[in-house]
Amino acid sequence: MHELLMALTAFLPMKTIEIRGEPYLERYHVKTDSDGTQHWLHRFLRNDSERHQHSHPWEAHSKILCGSYLEDRSGAHTLYHAGMTNLIMPET
Repeated sequence: MHELLMALTAFLPMKTIEIRGEPYLERYHVKTDSDGTQHWLHRFLRNDSERHQHSHPWEAHSKILCGSYLEDRSGAHTLYHAGMTNLIMPET
């Protein structure tokens, strides 16, 4: 799956997010709907354990396509694997 995703994103607009000058995340823009809804693929390059918890000011639906990650929401831990979906609300 990793190789397929790399091939599919090869020509998409991409922005690298850095933390302390080190690559952390690649964001690939897939499309923007007529209502302004944006669709992005995220490729996490490393964990962000040194960062403070943060929220998003918008509703987001996250579908894990490859790999897994451990999310900490105020002490509650959830392990997300490929195939799982995560709903992130502004108040989360």
